[in-house]
Amino acid sequence: MTAKRLSIASSMLISLFTMNSYASDFTISITNSFTNPISITSIKQNKAELLDEPTSIAALSNSNFKLIGNDVSDNQFEIQLENMSRQLTLDITEADGAINATLSGDCDSNGIHKLCNLDLKADDKVNRFNPEIASIHSEVDAKLSSANLSVMLNPTHKGPELNNDASKISVLSYNVWGTKIYGSKKENERFNAIPENVAGYDILALTEAIDQKATTNILLPKLAPEYPYATKNYHNLFFDHLPRVVGSGLRIVSKYPIVREDIHYFHRCDGLQCFASKGVVYAKVDKLGQIYHIFLSHTQSGTSFDAKNDRLAQIKEIKDFIDSKNIPDNEPVIVAGDLNIDKINMPDEYDTMQTSLNTQVPPMSGWEYSYDPHHNHWAKGDNEYLDYVLPINDHLIPLKSFNRVLSLRSTNDDLWGVWDLSDHYAVAATFEYALNPHPTR
Repeated sequence: MTAKRLSIASSMLISLFTMNSYASDFTISITNSFTNPISITSIKQNKAELLDEPTSIAALSNSNFKLIGNDVSDNQFEIQLENMSRQLTLDITEADGAINATLSGDCDSNGIHKLCNLDLKADDKVNRFNPEIASIHSEVDAKLSSANLSVMLNPTHKGPELNNDASKISVLSYNVWGTKIYGSKKENERFNAIPENVAGYDILALTEAIDQKATTNILLPKLAPEYPYATKNYHNLFFDHLPRVVGSGLRIVSKYPIVREDIHYFHRCDGLQCFASKGVVYAKVDKLGQIYHIFLSHTQSGTSFDAKNDRLAQIKEIKDFIDSKNIPDNEPVIVAGDLNIDKINMPDEYDTMQTSLNTQVPPMSGWEYSYDPHHNHWAKGDNEYLDYVLPINDHLIPLKSFNRVLSLRSTNDDLWGVWDLSDHYAVAATFEYALNPHPTR
């Protein structure tokens, strides 16, 4: 089915209409994947208002509505949603025992405005509609069966596409949760869906890409058309008198050539994590003649006294590794990864990290946590902010920088209702430097 691009105006409206009474109750589930609430301003049955006062669907949350038909009359249900004054209409009909639905809205295709329709049938298949909700590229996905309708409002994320400017670089840091030994689920399905959700960046900094079958057979090949360069799988089988059962899980994947790479394995560790090849991977990236130095790490997790001390020791090892490369002061250096330092609940450790690395965390936007069990299907425990993309101030300091937390989700059939592509959210960063946008070497 060809996706249609829409330009939506006014309020978002979902109208539910039945020609006959329901044979049984009908349930509508609406998932809001935006990082702002969506208002529910009206719910009507046969034009009678059922909602006492406006309510909303919270950010990254779901609401369910049970529609109970009238046995003696036709029924029309209307749910009105509003998201920054944007409109969408969904009509559902039941005739001769069959339920059908139409999703419609004002299309803007090559400057021509018209009404576009997407017909839904009660076949339990995912149908996709691509409007722009609140001027954000988005998709509305719907699955209709004889007993329920599931609707997903999902912003589509794409990197800034800085292809022709060597003075700017975009980096996406993402813990992809590719470690079955630590309980990851639906790995193949998630790795199959991740590439289309991480398009448009210069560099991907991936952590926990530990399970090599899924990484090398699914994730990296699907990333390769856009990101043809990648650091290798680093796994030191025996280090510091200990067997290392799993690899580092660190992969720097780039749109531009990686002209040099290296790794430093951590000497300090705590508990079972000592059996992983934890460390920091280095990639020297040549973007259109301008060199960028990227360091990627996944440090010790945990809140015990020993875990905190070893984690901070690993941060120092990262800085020592950077210094050992003798990188010129006028070239950018960036550290990315799941650093397991929670800026919300560990303010002292957060400050120590910034001092040790000689960095200042860029201005933040997007969601407030990079690990959020209250909204992420896979995450467990407490809300935390653990993932970063950081400029190192010993080297060229960016003129502009930002980090943005993205809740990457998929509406693929095999992830329907699960949505989340990892137990972490991604952190997207863009840096602009006082460099020649078009250098020659």
